[in-house]
Amino acid sequence: MFSCTACCESERDKAQLNPQVPAEGIVFAQEVIKTVATPKNEEFDVELYREDLDSEVGIVVDKSDEHMCIVRYVSGGIAEEWNKTCTSDREMRQYDRLLQVNDVKGSGKELAATLQKLKGAIILRFQRPEERSIDFGSRDRGSLGVDAK
Repeated sequence: MFSCTACCESERDKAQLNPQVPAEGIVFAQEVIKTVATPKNEEFDVELYREDLDSEVGIVVDKSDEHMCIVRYVSGGIAEEWNKTCTSDREMRQYDRLLQVNDVKGSGKELAATLQKLKGAIILRFQRPEERSIDFGSRDRGSLGVDAK
């Protein structure tokens, strides 16, 4: 069972009308939640150079979806070197969507296969996912009013 007692206007009204309900102990969600979001669908290019096919690229992608190729993680290889030297807005991150490898667009499997065969200059186009964070405010304002059973 999941119930919420902190986000309804009627609870505030009850606290004001009923002296047995302490108004100062009720925390209303709209008072403490702040949401911050990054721009949606932000696209950016990464320019890598792969000396030979034995050089590791260092991007592990989830290619199980026919329509999307999502970065699972970046570890080692020329991708990690890029991330160490680029600005933070062009860093390859987990959950970025790989849209294109050089001039090739396609499924996750097609993009991964293309990337494995390329050497020399490689241009990758990514789309940054929308990120949201929620700040519930100070901890000394009481409970969030959510009971999970």
